Amino acid sequence: MQQKKDLYIDKIKFNIENFSNLIKGYLGNIRFALMLVIILLGSGIFSYFTLSRTLNPEVKIPIVSVFTALPGAGPEDIESLITIPLEDEIRGLTGIDAISSSSREGVSSIMIQFLSNVDPDKAKQDVQSTVDSVVNLPKDATTPRVEKLDFENQPIWTFSIVSETDQATLNRFSKQLREDVEDLSKIDHVSVNGLEEQEIQVLIKEEAISQYGINPSALVATIKAQTSSHPVGLVNSDQSSFSLTIDSQVMSVNDIRDINIILSGARYKLSDIAVIAERSKPDQFGAFLARPNSPIEKSVSFNIFKTSDANITQAQSDADELIKAEIEKYGEKFELIDVFSTAKELEIQFDDLFSSFRNTIFLVFLVLLVFFGIRQAIIASLTIPLTFLAALVVMDFSGITLNFLSSFSLLLSLGLLVDVTIVIISAITSFYRSGKFSPYESGLLVWKDYLIALSTTTLTTVWAFIPLLLASGIIGEFIKPIPIVVSSTLISATLIGFFITLPLMVFILKPSFPSRVRIFFRFLFVIFGGVTVFIAVKGSGLLSIIMFAYVAIILFTYSFRIYLTQSARDYFSNSRLISWISKGAGQMMDSGLISMQVVSGYYQSILERIIASKKNRRKVALMVVLFSLFAFSLFPLGFVVNEFFPKEDVNEIYVDIEYPEGTRKSVVQEKSLAILNELKDTQLSETTLLQIGVGFDSQNGPGGVSGSNLALFTINLIDKDDREIGSEEISKNIREKFSNYTDGRLAVNVLSGGPPAGSDVQIKYLGDDLTVLDDLANRTVNYLNGQSGIVNADKSIKSGTAKIVFIPDNAKIAQAGITLSDIGAQMRTFVSGFELDNDINLKNNGKDKYDIILRTNSEMQNADSLGNVVIAVSKGNVPLMALGDLKLASNPTIITREEGKRSISVSAGAAAGFSSTKLNADLANFAQNELNLPSGYEWKTGGANEENQKSVQSILRAMILSFLLILATMVIQFGSFRMAMLVLLVIPLAVSGVFIVFALTGVPLSFPALIGVLALFGIVVNNSIILIDKIKLNLNIGMELNESIIEASVSRLEPIALSSITTIVGLIPVTLSNVLWQGLGGAIIAGLIFSGTIMLFFIPVVYRMWFGKE
Repeated sequence: MQQKKDLYIDKIKFNIENFSNLIKGYLGNIRFALMLVIILLGSGIFSYFTLSRTLNPEVKIPIVSVFTALPGAGPEDIESLITIPLEDEIRGLTGIDAISSSSREGVSSIMIQFLSNVDPDKAKQDVQSTVDSVVNLPKDATTPRVEKLDFENQPIWTFSIVSETDQATLNRFSKQLREDVEDLSKIDHVSVNGLEEQEIQVLIKEEAISQYGINPSALVATIKAQTSSHPVGLVNSDQSSFSLTIDSQVMSVNDIRDINIILSGARYKLSDIAVIAERSKPDQFGAFLARPNSPIEKSVSFNIFKTSDANITQAQSDADELIKAEIEKYGEKFELIDVFSTAKELEIQFDDLFSSFRNTIFLVFLVLLVFFGIRQAIIASLTIPLTFLAALVVMDFSGITLNFLSSFSLLLSLGLLVDVTIVIISAITSFYRSGKFSPYESGLLVWKDYLIALSTTTLTTVWAFIPLLLASGIIGEFIKPIPIVVSSTLISATLIGFFITLPLMVFILKPSFPSRVRIFFRFLFVIFGGVTVFIAVKGSGLLSIIMFAYVAIILFTYSFRIYLTQSARDYFSNSRLISWISKGAGQMMDSGLISMQVVSGYYQSILERIIASKKNRRKVALMVVLFSLFAFSLFPLGFVVNEFFPKEDVNEIYVDIEYPEGTRKSVVQEKSLAILNELKDTQLSETTLLQIGVGFDSQNGPGGVSGSNLALFTINLIDKDDREIGSEEISKNIREKFSNYTDGRLAVNVLSGGPPAGSDVQIKYLGDDLTVLDDLANRTVNYLNGQSGIVNADKSIKSGTAKIVFIPDNAKIAQAGITLSDIGAQMRTFVSGFELDNDINLKNNGKDKYDIILRTNSEMQNADSLGNVVIAVSKGNVPLMALGDLKLASNPTIITREEGKRSISVSAGAAAGFSSTKLNADLANFAQNELNLPSGYEWKTGGANEENQKSVQSILRAMILSFLLILATMVIQFGSFRMAMLVLLVIPLAVSGVFIVFALTGVPLSFPALIGVLALFGIVVNNSIILIDKIKLNLNIGMELNESIIEASVSRLEPIALSSITTIVGLIPVTLSNVLWQGLGGAIIAGLIFSGTIMLFFIPVVYRMWFGKE
């Protein structure tokens, strides 16, 4: 058997003339390789410290939003007067993928998503230009605000400040703290919840309204003229130019009181007709914090945002240092409670990743040590950090941040990059062990035989990842680091394998140092020893004696070095123990602990019997085909479940409540505090934060939606490593506890892994009539509530309180000499206040900006008081009810539109253990077959299911493209379609293994798992390429077909087996570290286990069957 295995080595002859002078010079001079190592170390370490660190990959999607306000207008008016005119103009832009909008009380919001190839900044400019061209908007509407969606614009730190002092003291401290933090260079802005905002209230005296007939609109121009600056222009002197302005005359509240106004032809001060004071805005949102077994505390919640170019860790560190210093000034009066810290999450994430990195390198080194030996294991392990450093340089140039996905991509590459190293080390070791070739000759032969083959295997693996760049949308941006990082790592590994690993192996197999180098290292050894002795005995009274003895020993050893060396050799050569240890150490150095020879012998004998018998070859081929068919049938039969992204165990649970639209803020706060009192004792919780006025949005997460009827509870659990039950189980218990809650819609949310994609289960209905759409949504919600695995089923549009409509009597209004606009302004003054000016800066109040609001009362008015409203007219005052009537009318809370039609969405979450894909499929079947939609109405999926379908389609396109690219590469290399197809036959074998393992373990076929399957395309064909290339080499030197197949298979057993083992072992730590990557790592491991084993028999059999007659 051994003779056949070495047939190729026995038959080839080394001819130095077959190699170029450049290659001969390079492999014969270790200095060039060392120089490359130094360059890689320097550039890689520099890139590591300059790379930006983020928690998630940067998602740059061209999404532009347009916000327009029209105070007092209802959703239907907002839709007709603002949303539709703007939509009609925007729809004419090129490159638009989708337009959706929402029209709610007083606000229009339009979201435009462009195709992924459109530059986000240009998209914003185009939308801005189009919106500016719309001239038919209502005159009271605000100027449309155009914003580009920035997924990175998320708070890096969320915390609450609580205090044992009164609310006023907490407000003053929090306000000053916000200003101080915003002054930090690395902080962009700070948003605060629970801080009572102030305004300048102008409370009109009741007698002034009846006496002067004050019109709010007339006051606006007077107030703004005093609070605004008036630039005049430039004036010149002999040598300079100066800008000339009239500055604002308002420096304080007293200046506002002294503003002159003209009423009925007479001049008055504003304070003559109104009470002007700085007061808290009425009906503000609050924030509260509760801890188990403790009373609820009023709090102020801070969200800190960094500047775009700031380092997250440094930005939070600066803020943390400042805040702690401020708190220390007040002793124990204030306390900071952490809610969420991106810097801490980064620290935990990178600690876990580096732990996996260390474990992976150790396991790979251990495998190589066991099978190859110490020298080969050290060289192979050295290439790993060098390759990673090269990849970091590429990441730095391509603008990819160091985030959890790019770090995972490096770990994924770790299991793949050792393939080239293993093949090179295995090949040069085999040549050298034969005794025919020197290390230098062995290196040249490896270069000749393996350069093209290994370059091809690297290219095929790269082809498996590069098509992922074609993925579009949020998913495409999210996974962008994977193809770039993995491809650059694999290419770097191949270059390092031939230009660093190979010359290092040539040198280390028979090291030879110049005398000057040996003298230098001896000198360093002596110096190191002396320093060690000095440190050990420093401070001892015997220091001088011991150092003298050390120098004497060194001199004695050097003087009698020849005699001592010879005596040691004689002693060791005559000692059996030393001889046994020396022999074991030599084997450990060169051959490892376990030899593949025994396994190769058994494999060769089995393969010989199979190849020699036509019947046996057919049996093997049939068994493999039947196995693959069985494995592929598991997916349609439901044994392999599909899921977009698996759910993780996290430390935060979000409970949001949506009370009926129109619920008073005071009622929202009262009911929310009652819920907080129950939630604060949630098992395994540390703190619970209540924020009123914000809610949870499936697309944008916590705080992603605002409204006066919303309340958001953030439950912070103890660390998951210290919990016996997961966040999903705790959230399930909360749902059960509040299952009968009827005061509002209560939903319990746990953030899932992956990019923001919307709800697990979602369907949209499009049509014109809101009543019909609402009926469809209600029937869908009822259906979902009856399905197992559904949580938080809800519709996007709720029924709210009816609106009160003023029906004007046009004849009486004309007789009174007033306009509807004047009536609206005075009604707004009575109900919610009329804005006279906004964002004015009082110079004696620092950075604070105030709105000046004209009111008739400092408190919010109720509906019963509308009968008391009087309208100022030219001849005095007229009661509002004398100019028309008030009546109740239906009032949609919000009107959403998509593709030019009104829409309504129904969404829900999937409970742990249930497949969102199956739940969406069942929902689609319900909508298609049971709803019987009226003509002109349609339904479509959305949320995570829509993103899942897009991602699967992207992966399928990538798979097809990868298949074609690999096929083309194989045809070019082998010059044969049959050989190319033979290489690709291992792909379905690998996928079969994935289905088998996933069905047995219950691991879902998630989006990360699909990436793993795609990665298998390039990984598994590598072994086939190496095997078929070796068969061709054998045939080229005149070996018989069967002999060529068997010898090639046996000689390639070691590199194929060891590369598969190291890849599997290398992926185990990261696969076990996070459920998010369980599918990706598991898919590669499962595919390699089955394809690596089966292909060792299947490829030789099929090769013999296809090429046996030639």
